[in-house]
Amino acid sequence: MAVEGRLFPILFLFCPPVRSEHRIRVLSSLAFGSLPQQVLTTFFNLSVLYLHGNSIQRLGEVNKLAVLPRLRSLTLHGNPMEEEKGYRQYVLCTLPHITTFDFSGVTKADRTTAEVWKRMNIKPKKARIKQNIL
Repeated sequence: MAVEGRLFPILFLFCPPVRSEHRIRVLSSLAFGSLPQQVLTTFFNLSVLYLHGNSIQRLGEVNKLAVLPRLRSLTLHGNPMEEEKGYRQYVLCTLPHITTFDFSGVTKADRTTAEVWKRMNIKPKKARIKQNIL
């Protein structure tokens, strides 16, 4: 689709004829970087998400997907973020419920490696204490 000379990917939804709580299964070819997180919350039952080759730049964009509790299969390969150090580990730490990532099964060894990587690379957020100024 083109608007004023700019190209936008097309959004595809695959809705197999199954029970209503499983209707939304696959969402792909999405301009993900500009997608507001509140839009993702409407896809509560989304279990498969294909976002490969969508020019997603930053690993931090994966945080948006944490609002999808039933997400089990995710593809992100072919995005610039794939070149960042700790790509697989970051995704597995951020989305601990996925069982398939970039068309590969997530193993116990993957989870262990991701947990070690998280302890070594992600600093816990410190609670900010507000001081009462008299």
